[in-house]
Formats: sequence, C-alpha cells, structure tokens
Amino acid sequence: MSLTDKDEDVQSSEKGIVRILCLHGKGNNGKSFQTILEPLEKDLGTRLASLNEINTVEFDYLTAPFDMDEDGDEKHLKMEWWTLPPGVRSFNAKEYGGFKQSSALVENALLEKDYDFIIGHSQGAILLSALLSCEDWKDRVYGSTKARPVRKQAMGHVFNGSAWPNPFTEQLERFSSNAKTIVENSATKPKNLFIIGERDHINPPEGAERVRDAFKKGGLEVASCYHSGGHSLPVADSAVLGEIVDWIVELFNQHQNKKIEQ
Repeated sequence: MSLTDKDEDVQSSEKGIVRILCLHGKGNNGKSFQTILEPLEKDLGTRLASLNEINTVEFDYLTAPFDMDEDGDEKHLKMEWWTLPPGVRSFNAKEYGGFKQSSALVENALLEKDYDFIIGHSQGAILLSALLSCEDWKDRVYGSTKARPVRKQAMGHVFNGSAWPNPFTEQLERFSSNAKTIVENSATKPKNLFIIGERDHINPPEGAERVRDAFKKGGLEVASCYHSGGHSLPVADSAVLGEIVDWIVELFNQHQNKKIEQ
C-alpha cells in the first residue's frame, strides 16, 4: 500500500530523517558532486545516529540541465545551470541563459519532496541565492493553493564558493530592503551558512560576503565559516567539516525540540 505525501512526512518526522537537496557547481553533475560530499554524508550520518539510532540522513543530488561538452557524447559529465558568453562570469553577467529551466528544475524537486536543508556549491550556490531572493518563486514553492496546504520550508541553506548573482541585483537589493517583515511574520525562519575560502580565486570572498550581508539586511539569520583554502567545498578539512556538521545537527535538534514542545 502506498503512502500519501502527508503520511510520508509524518513517518519521516517520527524517524528523524534529515533530507538534504544538493546543487553542484559548474562542470560537475549530481553523481560527481555526491562523490565530493561523501565525507559529509558519512560524518553527518554518524553524528545523527549517535544522538538517536533512528535518525537518518538522505542526500539527493540534482544535475544541471546544460551540457558543457561540445562533442555531444551525451555523457552529461560536465553540466552547468546556465550558459554565458565566452569570458563572462556569473558575477558580472547581464543575464543567465536558460535560468528559467534551472529554476523550474529546483522548483519541481521541492514540490515533490520536503527538504530540511539545501546545499549549493559555486554556480549551485549562486542559483540558490537568486531563487531565495525571489518572492514569486518562493510563493510557488512554499505557498498554499487549493490543492495543497503551505509546504514546509527548508530549515537551513548552505552556500559554498558563492558569488553575487549579477543579473538579479535589483531583485536581491529589493529583497534585502523588504524581506525583514515577511520573514519575521513567517512560521519558520530559515538559517543560512556561508562557507568562504580566503584564497578563493574563482569566486572571491567579497561576492559571498555581499550575498550574506544582503540576506542579513533582509532579516535572514546568517553565519559564516571562513577557512584558509580556495574554492572547493572543504570537506577534506576535518575542522571545517566538523563545523558544517555541527551547524546542521544543532539546527535539526532545535526543530526537533520544537516539535516535542508542540
């Protein structure tokens, strides 16, 4: 017998399942990003199980829709969330070619399943910041309709190697000036962790800091994890990995305690 979405959510809550959606960077795909995040999967799973043996974690990995391979071998090994003219970067582009397609891909994933956390790396982190600053997109994903109640928002977002989403400058600035009242009046207030490499020469730290500061100005809770490395997600650094795991577990425990109080 199949379970309804509501039944699945109830069982997930009782079992302490932490669901995480992952958005890879330019040049990767879902499978390769999963390989990169294996240390996080392992350590987070072990940590959650040590708190309660019924706690589990599920990672889902989306693959961007645009293939960077020009030979057309259809292996889909190097993918990107949007296309750019030669020499143009995401932080200075005037537009992202195909952005609507990637937006719809993430939207559909969130409508199919409730996620507790979303992790974005590089272009995936830029995509996430652009989506979260769009009120219309959030209304479509999390708002209520005649067919469904209000959906659960992710309790936390993790951004690694992010940059300013330049085509959405006006949107993000509007969000930072208007979002405070909206967020404070909402039932949930997602938190945001920015992982910033001090030697990130691909997306320099000031880009991630600009996004972080805009989120904070807009009323979102933000935290920063600086490390001495570069652009890659620093899961090989045990100290940084531990900080990421601590942040996720602490936030998960806070929400679990709120459920018990209710």
